[in-house]
Amino acid sequence: MKSFLCVGLAAVLAYDVPASADKYHVGVTNFTFTGYAAAAARSAKTVIESRLAASSRFDIVERSRLSDILEEVAFQQSGVTETSSAALLGQQANIDLLLFGDAARLPEGGYTVTMRVVDVATGRVLHAQQEMLPHNPSIHKRVLEHFARGFLAVALALYPAEMVFMEGGRFTMGRNDGYPEEGPAQEVKVASFYLDRTEVSRAAFAAFAEETGRSFDGDEAPELPATGVSWQQAHDYCDWAERRLPTEVEWEYAARGSAGRLYAWGNEEPDHRRARFATAEPVSVDELRGGTSPDGVYHLSGNVSEWVEDGWRPRHDAEMTSEYRVIRGGAFSQGIATLRTTARAFHNPVKGASHIGFRCARTAVSRSGN
Repeated sequence: MKSFLCVGLAAVLAYDVPASADKYHVGVTNFTFTGYAAAAARSAKTVIESRLAASSRFDIVERSRLSDILEEVAFQQSGVTETSSAALLGQQANIDLLLFGDAARLPEGGYTVTMRVVDVATGRVLHAQQEMLPHNPSIHKRVLEHFARGFLAVALALYPAEMVFMEGGRFTMGRNDGYPEEGPAQEVKVASFYLDRTEVSRAAFAAFAEETGRSFDGDEAPELPATGVSWQQAHDYCDWAERRLPTEVEWEYAARGSAGRLYAWGNEEPDHRRARFATAEPVSVDELRGGTSPDGVYHLSGNVSEWVEDGWRPRHDAEMTSEYRVIRGGAFSQGIATLRTTARAFHNPVKGASHIGFRCARTAVSRSGN
């Protein structure tokens, strides 16, 4: 059974973290334990460090850099010192977050493992979570893997999603040798913009839902893409995050690039190391790194289809109008043809679907001054 201990999402989301930060530097402390829970503590620490190392958003700092920070944060949380001193130490040591863990043996058998993330600059507990481990140690790793994935997904949801800068330019949108709705091919000019590196996760959407009084259960598989979300709900989320849905032109430019890539990663045929397709369920928003675009954007081909801003109309029939909205990118439940960077589809905007998610964009000024 899983329980959230002190999340306070609405307050935490007010904490301002630069969207341009590449990684969050995390110090993992030695996990404490009581009773005969030493093995559970060691297992939990090993699993969480493994997940941190595999993530594109976290960087584990050397343990030798933690002692002064730990002492200062302890003083800070007790009210002995001001927050500015810890912030300065964190900046000097290049540490953003501290991760603490504790394991305890239960009288009736089994264990509890508790983890919490503390922001070094403010001393606040950003997220804490507890997991029950069964008495049988042979399945601890599997349970802890699931726990760690969810814990890190929720921790990341407390920060703005990382955005990738897309330098404006020209590219050929669409193709003439595909399905009719993909054509005709035409040269398009795109202004510079930012695009979320990953699809919006269930944890991130749950944070939005909690603050805005909406119903959405993000506890189950929080690291997966947020699906079952209508176009308007996706639009509202991006607006709440001070972003917007990407236009269809921006989305295809990010996926295809000026080189006219057939798939987000290039022209090599899809496989399950690059993309999630023809299967029963999606994967975490930051998995399958081999299928990222050259700019490092995940899942522009596969995993879940994505809402964009535009209303649907086939480009070869410019007179046609429709109440539907465009979705791009193909999905885990669909075939290879939907993974092409020019593939287009549509969906009823008032209904979500299990195969449709989204990501956000933001307008930017070109770095080259164009």
